[in-house]
Amino acid sequence: MTLRQLEVFLAVAREKSFSLAAKKIHSSQPTLSEHISELESELGKQLFFRRGRRRVVTVTEAGRVFEQFAERAVSAVEDARRRSLS
Repeated sequence: MTLRQLEVFLAVAREKSFSLAAKKIHSSQPTLSEHISELESELGKQLFFRRGRRRVVTVTEAGRVFEQFAERAVSAVEDARRRSLS
């Protein structure tokens, strides 16, 4: 599990769309899909329900639980970066 995978997960969860998340974090949609696929494989859980042609996504129950941990981990890294620069 990488920090980038956590950031991608959070972007998709917030935007509820792979396409919108890709634009927001300046990445390609296939790259985001690959990160999420790898994360789901590692965790052994589906994190999103994917629906329709526009790939609207909804966070699964496992995804909601994971989201709390991902937010804390990303926040901790951001705090560490800020403190080390001051």
